[in-house]
Amino acid sequence: MFYKDTAGEFDDTDVTAAGKNLGLKQCYERVKGGKIFDMCGILHIDLGTQPRLLISGTTIRVRFLKAKDNFTLLATRGAFRLQIEYISLFIRKCDVSSSIVVGHEKALEQALVQMPFT
Repeated sequence: MFYKDTAGEFDDTDVTAAGKNLGLKQCYERVKGGKIFDMCGILHIDLGTQPRLLISGTTIRVRFLKAKDNFTLLATRGAFRLQIEYISLFIRKCDVSSSIVVGHEKALEQALVQMPFT
């Protein structure tokens, strides 16, 4: 949900007719009255942007924390809140050549693996 803010009026949080930020007014019209909408985006985390693949069977735990409403929402007045009703995480998976998998298994028989991600 993106509506372009009026240039120079980003700090104007007035959604009434007197408000100068047209993008904020459009966002307000879209969600007023507690409307539900879908959003989709990319997680910007180090693990998701590394050039290496993880070894099969690696356990990854991802924890999503919602920011406080007074940080998430701009408002001059009113008690607004953001409620997440449903969240999904889509993960890409690729098939690795069986010879590479066998090589990894043989290496893991002799030592533990240490995989730094950068």
